[in-house]
Amino acid sequence: MTDELSAIDFAREFVPNILSREKRATTRLLRAEPHLQQLCTAGLRARATYGAVAGEGGHSFAVVRIRAVEWTTVGQLPLNDELARTEGLESGMALQALIRRLYPDAADDDALAVLHFDVEEAGSAAV
Repeated sequence: MTDELSAIDFAREFVPNILSREKRATTRLLRAEPHLQQLCTAGLRARATYGAVAGEGGHSFAVVRIRAVEWTTVGQLPLNDELARTEGLESGMALQALIRRLYPDAADDDALAVLHFDVEEAGSAAV
């Protein structure tokens, strides 16, 4: 894996589902993570990390390629079971609950970027 790629940090709980390709998208509130705006372009590659937000230093575990970007709002998530399945969740309601847990101040009309990705390289991370 290369260090010059931008990083996208995931909660440690999602690493196994990303490596198994069950989770193939990440939904982000860009006003809370403005540095991710640079990754909102199909075709870009990024280092997938965990632990940076939790203060653990950001451990790389894969390289992903952004396949597509779509936009939605927090309020629309319960209607999108297909997106939830791409995220490795059972329903749009579960996805909305996750977003509200990760971004407690998110409002229904907040815009979300959905980064669809493919794992190109998987590293060995002690998870």
